[in-house]
Amino acid sequence: MLNKNLSIRVRLLLLIGFAAFATLCVLVYFAVSQRNYLLSEAKDGVHDTAMRIARDQTNVINFANQLDNLLVQFHNFGGLLPAKDCPQMLAQLLSQDSRLANILLADVRGNVFCNAVAVARPINIADREYFHKVLVNERGVVGKAIFSRTNGKWELPIAKRLLDRDGHVRGVLVVAIDLQWVNRELSHSIRQDARIGLIDSRGIVLARYPDAEKWVTRDASDTPFFKDLIAHFGTGNGESLGFDGVPRIYGYAHFADTTDGPIYLWVAVSRDSVTSQINQNLILTIAICVALLAALFGIVWFGSEWLLLRPISVITGVARRLGQGDHGVRTGLDYNNGEIGYLAQSIDKMAIALMSKNEILRLNRSLKLLSECNSALIRAEHEEQLLAIICHLAVETGGYVMAWVGYAEHNDAKTVRPIAQSGYEEGYLNGINITWADRQHGWGPTGTAIRTGTTVINQECLTNPKMAPWREAAIKRGYQSSIALPLICDKQILGALTIYAADPYAFGKEEQALLEELANDLAYGIQTLRARIEHDAAQRQLEFIANHDILTGLPNRLLLHDRFEQAMAHAKRENSEMAVLFLDLDNFNQVNDTLGHQVGDQLLVAVAERLQGCVRETDIISRPGGDEFVILLTNFNDQGSIDAIAQNIIEAFSEPFDVDSNILITSFSIGISIFPVDGSNFSSLLKHADTALYKAKDSGRNTYRYFSQQMKVNELEHMQLQGELRNAIRNQEFLLHYQPQIDVANGLIIGAEALVRWQHPERGLISPAKFIPLAERSGLIIPLGEWILNEACRQAQAWQAIYQHHPITVAVNLSALQFKRGDILESVKSALDNSGLPASQLELELTESVLLQDVESVMKTIHGLKEIGVRLSIDDFGTGYSSLSYLKRLAVDKLKIDQSFVRDMSVDPDDAAIVKAIIQLGHTLQLSVIAEGVENEDQLVILRNYGCDEIQGYLYSRPLPAEEFAAFVRSEKLHSKLLNKPS
Repeated sequence: MLNKNLSIRVRLLLLIGFAAFATLCVLVYFAVSQRNYLLSEAKDGVHDTAMRIARDQTNVINFANQLDNLLVQFHNFGGLLPAKDCPQMLAQLLSQDSRLANILLADVRGNVFCNAVAVARPINIADREYFHKVLVNERGVVGKAIFSRTNGKWELPIAKRLLDRDGHVRGVLVVAIDLQWVNRELSHSIRQDARIGLIDSRGIVLARYPDAEKWVTRDASDTPFFKDLIAHFGTGNGESLGFDGVPRIYGYAHFADTTDGPIYLWVAVSRDSVTSQINQNLILTIAICVALLAALFGIVWFGSEWLLLRPISVITGVARRLGQGDHGVRTGLDYNNGEIGYLAQSIDKMAIALMSKNEILRLNRSLKLLSECNSALIRAEHEEQLLAIICHLAVETGGYVMAWVGYAEHNDAKTVRPIAQSGYEEGYLNGINITWADRQHGWGPTGTAIRTGTTVINQECLTNPKMAPWREAAIKRGYQSSIALPLICDKQILGALTIYAADPYAFGKEEQALLEELANDLAYGIQTLRARIEHDAAQRQLEFIANHDILTGLPNRLLLHDRFEQAMAHAKRENSEMAVLFLDLDNFNQVNDTLGHQVGDQLLVAVAERLQGCVRETDIISRPGGDEFVILLTNFNDQGSIDAIAQNIIEAFSEPFDVDSNILITSFSIGISIFPVDGSNFSSLLKHADTALYKAKDSGRNTYRYFSQQMKVNELEHMQLQGELRNAIRNQEFLLHYQPQIDVANGLIIGAEALVRWQHPERGLISPAKFIPLAERSGLIIPLGEWILNEACRQAQAWQAIYQHHPITVAVNLSALQFKRGDILESVKSALDNSGLPASQLELELTESVLLQDVESVMKTIHGLKEIGVRLSIDDFGTGYSSLSYLKRLAVDKLKIDQSFVRDMSVDPDDAAIVKAIIQLGHTLQLSVIAEGVENEDQLVILRNYGCDEIQGYLYSRPLPAEEFAAFVRSEKLHSKLLNKPS
């Protein structure tokens, strides 16, 4: 029975196949019948040929008998034929028949006396078998095939007795038949593939064509061929293997009787050659039938596709999709197409009926889902929460099996990272390995939607080839269809929302449109949340910037003030104290000026980090700006805690900083004020800490000082002095004192250092230690310095006129601020021009801090001063940071040893060693060396022994007004005093 599941197309093909098989069987039957007929014809043909050739052999024997009668009639036969006429006559007879090989006559003793073939020597045939038999046989004999001695051919001898008139045997006539005649007969009479031969009753091959040399004389008695021939009594036809093993069709005939028995003639043709044509015809017939059948199958196959199967396939496909839940599908076929059209119309009506019910329910559910998702967009506070809610609603409200959101990663693999999901997932997202690259794992709905920016629907997981990598996992979890919706924000694809349904073909056009609207709303919601986050981050950043130092991240003054207010409220409740530490980096400007602000900023960051390790977690570090830091200390019980923190800071900054391959040493000067002793509010405490800070700087820096009320008094005094200082410059309330500089070698006064004094109209003479820092801090040092320079040059020129034989060089100090902000080169030129003082009589004393500012600018200014002819010296040498390589580049003339080293060198070996090293260094660089602050004889002796060139100090004279200095120069006491000093 036929399988009921066979398609219509297969059934048609089977029907055509049965008809074709019957036709083929008929054709084969006729082909086989024709084949048998041809075999029969071939058998009759070879038998007829054999019989015809055998009849020809009878004619040859008759010819031999006639030849015998002819010879008998010759005259004088009793003595046989004359020898001279016999050979010619026999040769003439031989030439009349090509079947004969020879004719000869022999006497009763076998001697051949007449031969149609000329031979070179006598021949005797008495040893031939047929010769003895013919002598006693009146009828004659046919001998067996022999190899002729006369012509070297295979022959069949026919012998007859020759009798005289009296009837006595006088000799023998031998007529030899050429066995090659059979071969020649065959080549002219039968087919090319035929074989012919003679075989005797013993099975010895007497002749064969072709290949006579191969087969003649061979024994074929055991071959099927010979056995079949004997079975047919030497006549008839048959089929058997020849003695060469080839199957042939044979025809047999009696050829002749010989002394050894009969000789048979056989003719054979190859059985295959006979059947080959019919076989070819049969194969050709079958091939034609197969070709026609294939053509018919093709016509039926493709014709049925267009006429029958395609519309049926459409109808069955629609029916299957209706069963799967896709109620929007239609056949689209012509209803007027007979039974098929009627069937299509019925299916479409069914689809319309189903859709009218189910599609409305699904669309209502999708509309509800869209509405609830829009509400979620308003309620969501952050992106992850929004995505989780949307996935949850897609499952709970939309009725889908699972929903998830994946974001596109912009890495080399272009992976899709799951962000949120809801529904029956069971590890599905952990193993799907989705990418949005253009390769197999990116050809699914999610990857394609992200890559192309368009909605991608997978209506059937089971058959969709692009779902191959995930099909097994999807089917296992009941995912039959899915839709992937790209999430696009500002023309950038963030990822995709992918939804799975339990039914195939679950996503119609209307539902797709609603879900696309949902995806667009979700993308807008993501964009809105991100904008809100960016806005909040920007707001936080603005708040941070408003309350923090951008460089170090520390609280600024505004935030410090707020923290102070909180800490103060707590301190009042707890009846505790607070402390404000005002820190200022020592010599920080030198770093900015020499290495640049970038290195300076890096140093400030490193300083802030190190400060964090010096205080407690509850303490607050702030950077109001520049190189200043403020620390707010809370919750301490005694001043010892403050001392410990301040000292910890001092010690921590004794370690150098490695900034951008620069080893930097810095320190802090610290001022401290305490709440509520030194102030009850932030401003007053900060101000008082700042006051204490300047006290620490005045104390040599790298230390800390507490605020005191005396500092407040001094600060008020400083403020008053700073206000009066500007008027003092304008009213020329300053005067210069001059401290002599002595040549150690000869005791002569060689110069004087100009030192400014303030002659206050009410306070009297004010020390430079009080007003010079105020002038530096307020910037008034620049106009004050110009006045000092001009006045010193004027006074030195006045002395020059008096002491022409004894020129005196005047030394003027230049501040770092004056050198940095003033046009010092023009100021010097102006002072020299206005006074008329030779430039060689002016010496400018520069501190090392001046030299560590903008190196290129400093070098340019120094070279300009040297071109004028001014002498230069480095003041307070050894207290700064000058390197030897830098010092070598400077075109200075003198080094001044700071009095801090000279003061204790007689009792402190370290100071003595430093002084000696500075003197040796100066001489090595071909500079003169002067020591300041020389106050006793021991210091003088040491300096003289070390080779110091010049000295100044109270041992010889304090700074003097110009009139007293002039008198001092005229005095002879100093000179004699120096000359009498022991060395």
